[in-house]
Amino acid sequence: MPDGAGRTVEVTDYWFGADVPPEIVEELLEWDDQVGREDTALVESVHRGMASGVLDHGRLLLNAEPLLAAFQSWVTESIR
Repeated sequence: MPDGAGRTVEVTDYWFGADVPPEIVEELLEWDDQVGREDTALVESVHRGMASGVLDHGRLLLNAEPLLAAFQSWVTESIR
């Protein structure tokens, strides 16, 4: 979640049932770590680009923005 200009805080929780084999947990956590590193690189790149001052505004995922807006509205309504 945003935490000021150019700063994002990530919080991740995992819950596994008692019957989930340790190998499955390890595989999932390794995959999640890989995806997280890829996402971090992308987010940091966007932050650098936005901080450059070349753009004063921008669009996020062009065709997906209506879906993102709907999701954000759903979250907002859910926490009220």
